[in-house]
Amino acid sequence: MGKALILCLLLAGCTMPVSPDNPRQVWCDHNQLRRPSAVVVAAMTRPELDEVNAYNGKGARWCGWRPWYTSSSIRSASRRRSWSPAFPVAF
Repeated sequence: MGKALILCLLLAGCTMPVSPDNPRQVWCDHNQLRRPSAVVVAAMTRPELDEVNAYNGKGARWCGWRPWYTSSSIRSASRRRSWSPAFPVAF
């Protein structure tokens, strides 16, 4: 019993994680576009909105995510918040 446990521990220590060939693809495979609802966006602070926009912008650059908003939603968001993010969240 003790020998089997030691053998298992030794074999477990020998496994080496495989480094990905394309770290960006790994990120794209494990993440998706953030689409908070209008209620959530209304409650978010400016730093939170900036973080969501930065995250979605990274996904657009790395993964080819497409924005899902209309130009009218950008204009109305711009009037309400007096700022115009590069990759706006839903309003």
